[in-house]
Amino acid sequence: MKKRPALKPGYAKGDCLVARLPANESSAKELFGAAYVIDVEPESANVVIVDLDYLSPTPPTLEDFARLHPLVLTHHQWEGDVAITVTTRDPALDEVVEITGNLDLQWPGIELRRDRGIWANWKGPRDVDLDEVNKEAGTFDPDSPARYLRYGDWAPGLQATLQAEWNAGKH
Repeated sequence: MKKRPALKPGYAKGDCLVARLPANESSAKELFGAAYVIDVEPESANVVIVDLDYLSPTPPTLEDFARLHPLVLTHHQWEGDVAITVTTRDPALDEVVEITGNLDLQWPGIELRRDRGIWANWKGPRDVDLDEVNKEAGTFDPDSPARYLRYGDWAPGLQATLQAEWNAGKH
């Protein structure tokens, strides 16, 4: 990947991200992952990033992004949730992450809105553990979001790699 100029703080909504993943013990060659900035928080440095189901020895083109789908996690304890992370943009990732372009993409299993200030996916599978806690506390609301999003560090390509290993029976 060619070096790109320094970015202004944060990514923009619609940015198509390509991540160069170094060779490791599970892959002897360099691979590429893909992600999409589905939303941004203008009042903070947070971005909402959806990992896409892409792990390949060639980087995706902008045209590829229009055909890609969000990565659905079933490895380990994941229960079919889409890999979405709310994170701050980490300038240290500029060495491995490149913005390929910007598109307006939408997927049927994702509807992001905030609930009490927290990002949530209103169309994903319900978080049954959270529902149980709310039922026991008497605060369950069937109209509440299906699942709140993870806040934390985003590791480009990590979930795609773990899911591919899981699918190949390497667990």
